[in-house]
Parts: sequence; C-alpha cells; structure tokens
Amino acid sequence: MTSADFFSPADQRNITGKPGQNITLPCHDSAKDIITVEWKKRGLEPEYVLRYRNNHTDPESQHLSFKNRVYLQDRQIKDGNLSLVLENTTSNDTGTFNCEIRIKGSRGSKTIGIINLTVKSGYRGGSAQLAICLSVFSYFLLMVL
Repeated sequence: MTSADFFSPADQRNITGKPGQNITLPCHDSAKDIITVEWKKRGLEPEYVLRYRNNHTDPESQHLSFKNRVYLQDRQIKDGNLSLVLENTTSNDTGTFNCEIRIKGSRGSKTIGIINLTVKSGYRGGSAQLAICLSVFSYFLLMVL
C-alpha cells in the first residue's frame, strides 16, 4: 500500500504569501500513535523540510535552506496539529510541500496533506484585495445613484 492509497484530493491547499512573512502550512490528523511527522518539499535534495520522530526534530536530515526557520506549530503534536510554521519566507520557498506521517505498527508513510505555497512580492492578502474591490464597487454604485 502506498501513501497515494490514503490521500484524498480534498487535502490539497493553495497558500500565497509575501517575502519576509511567517506562514503556517496547515496539517492535521486524528491518529493517536503517530511516531514520525515528515514535511517534504518536492524537488528538494534532501527533501526534508522538517522531520519529527522520537518526540523531537531530526536536524540531520533537514535541507540547509530550512535550518532554524521551521518548526511544528504544536511541538508535542497534541490534538493532531501537525502544522508547519515557516519563518521569514523567500521566493525560493515557493513549491509543493507534503505532510506525511507514520503510525506505530504501519508499513510506510501516509500523505495527509499537500500545500502549494507561492511566495511573491506585491501580494496583499485576501482581505486587502476584498477591501479594494468593495471600495471600487461602492464608488461606482454612488456614481450611478
């Protein structure tokens, strides 16, 4: 059985941010006996952004570009929160990240989330864009009335 056997397309998300931001890549699972959490970035060698096993992170397998910039939001992985916090993002962080777990007694990893991250200058965020659109709409509405 491969990780693809466990994965649902609904577990894929797109996140956009700007350079310098701290961005949280969400990932949750209700399994009780998680022994390993692995965050990987496709195309990266070594591919590990963060590896958590035996109740602590494993810096030996981590890609240098993520050293001292990433951590699990809940460092004890309680309540199924496996989200990754990525500090001081750069455009080089743009890519596809996989959240994978290994459960005690299982044979292999299970992909539980895929995040497509885009980091680009000039991104204002959804609320700022909505405010601009509403302002323009209000202006035209007032002009018509």
